[in-house]
Amino acid sequence: MSIRKVATIALAAAITLGTAGCTFVSPIASLDVYAPSEGSQVDLGDVKVRNVSFLTDGDKKNVLVGAFVNSGLETASVTLQYEDAQLAETKTYSFQLKPKESLDLGTQYAAALPMVLAGEPGALTSIFIGVNGETPQELRIPVLDGTLAEYKAILDSIQVTETEAPAAE
Repeated sequence: MSIRKVATIALAAAITLGTAGCTFVSPIASLDVYAPSEGSQVDLGDVKVRNVSFLTDGDKKNVLVGAFVNSGLETASVTLQYEDAQLAETKTYSFQLKPKESLDLGTQYAAALPMVLAGEPGALTSIFIGVNGETPQELRIPVLDGTLAEYKAILDSIQVTETEAPAAE
């Protein structure tokens, strides 16, 4: 083999490694797990809580939106606890998730959950989530208003009556 061929092969190898070699030493950002939206997320065992937010119009329309997914093989009992800002008392809302089932609050599949939490749009407020009787964990969630079109549509769809009360146990 001539020196010219060896030099050409070496140069081609150097260019290939130089342009593609960065992926050998750089972490690939698309593999990082992150919350792709405004809401908060947490994993509580087999129950995955995703994109949870509190939506308010600052008056009578106040709801919790988000997704709850049971990735396990057993039914999961989920309990939400929150401090009702209007009544100054702790309220509880519970539901069951069958194996591999999800509950998407605030979508065409499930209504948003009415509740009154403290906090102004742009701030964070707290709810507590427990799974299968375990001690509930605090989840800090954003307070959002109808500034963004996707949340305005949810707020606009809420029908409020004078006798409406949060769904709680």
